[in-house]
Amino acid sequence: MYLKPSIPLPPNTFPESAFRSAYQRCLALEAAASGLKAPTHCPPPIVCARLLGHLLRLAPDGNGRGQVQREIMSAADDAKLMEVAGVYLHGFIRAFKRSSGPTPAPSEHPSRPSFEDARAYSMELMQEGTLDHRKARDAALHRDNYRCVITGKLNIPQGGSTYVEAAHIIPEATNTKVDENYKKRFHSAGVWAILSMFTDLDIIVDLAGNKIHRLENIVMMNQHCHHLFDDLYLWLKPTEGPPHTYRVHLAREEWRKDEGIPE
Repeated sequence: MYLKPSIPLPPNTFPESAFRSAYQRCLALEAAASGLKAPTHCPPPIVCARLLGHLLRLAPDGNGRGQVQREIMSAADDAKLMEVAGVYLHGFIRAFKRSSGPTPAPSEHPSRPSFEDARAYSMELMQEGTLDHRKARDAALHRDNYRCVITGKLNIPQGGSTYVEAAHIIPEATNTKVDENYKKRFHSAGVWAILSMFTDLDIIVDLAGNKIHRLENIVMMNQHCHHLFDDLYLWLKPTEGPPHTYRVHLAREEWRKDEGIPE
């Protein structure tokens, strides 16, 4: 499996503020990482430092960035700071990665009572209902003109050269089997609680239960692009200009030509 090296943190360009202080803690953790040992279930110290630092840099203004800053500054020591990184790794980043098992998330949040309140609220909303992947796939196929939105290639049943599949932005596994498995429901509720910190949308309500299949959460992709997307090797970034226009980014640029993915 190809793993792209983690990107070192750039210098601290935050103005004098709580954000500058929080980012400085991340830089200090990065500098000390080689002499530290990560707590159980946490990534290596260097990954913890860079994960939190980049998250602080790239999180949207408002509650998302403020939440990250508060949690960094509330960590009592480096070990607790790495535990915060572990929460975001398992409950935020890995929430977007394909998984055949339970949605990974820590059972306890190290510092935020408000997180537990959000988790409890999420659990109340997570009624699985009748999940219908087929109807959502058919509707999304029609919306996307029976083509892979990444390559533009047409679906085989419509005379094309590739099979096109429904790719969920937030994986459907986040909501499946939550009624029959309390542990899975508890983990998934933690994921939703963290996701809700990074958007102004009421994402817990909008995608609860079978609404995980709503069209706003689905894009059509060919099988290989779908796998790259689910494994976090392919991602989209908005471009300047018309709304809802994105550039495709890949973990390895040589894949672009192999897959026929436009610049």
